[in-house]
Amino acid sequence: MLTGEPPFQGENVYAAMRAKLQDDPRRRGACSGDLAALEETVLHALERDPRDRPESALELREALAHPESVVVTGRASRQRPKPKMPRWLRTLLAVGAAVAAYGLLVWTLSRAG
Repeated sequence: MLTGEPPFQGENVYAAMRAKLQDDPRRRGACSGDLAALEETVLHALERDPRDRPESALELREALAHPESVVVTGRASRQRPKPKMPRWLRTLLAVGAAVAAYGLLVWTLSRAG
């Protein structure tokens, strides 16, 4: 709602669900001041593990109402960088490596007798 785009996107609903389980939310850029507190609050609410999220809606409301009380931990800078290789290429390389390893195993066993 703040950025005009969902935090987790994908080509289809399944890709978006996978992104929510495995990826970090999309960022807009470095923030400072009250915006840094807002970014910290939003990323805190979007944490993957429920134990890492605010404990209640009241806690989230207080953080949004009083940004000066939010401790900016640098949560945004700890997000993983996006992979440079497309997902289909990484999958293709992983499958190729598995096939090569299997072929090497078969070859080694056939040479051993």
